[in-house]
Amino acid sequence: MAKKKTNPNRILISQAEANRMVNEATNRAISAAFEMMLYILIDKHDAPHEDVQQLARELEWLAASLYSNAPGHLTWGDVHRVLDEYNVRIRYTHDKIKQEATA
Repeated sequence: MAKKKTNPNRILISQAEANRMVNEATNRAISAAFEMMLYILIDKHDAPHEDVQQLARELEWLAASLYSNAPGHLTWGDVHRVLDEYNVRIRYTHDKIKQEATA
């Protein structure tokens, strides 16, 4: 029986390296979302400097709380319940935005 051929493009990484890559991508995504939100407040709503600084600190605290998984900290469920009360639902998909931009 012939030996199974392996994909020459396959790159083996450790679980620790995979976890590091996931954490890095998560950090970048969260930072980008915060930056977009703060930019809109500054550019479109003329938010005062102090308010933007305070919101930035509160966003950092919220992110740390959500990802700490410590008892008593906020959960994504808590965030979704509050946003649902305001009928706010964010469902971003790159493909949908790309299609709307080219239409």
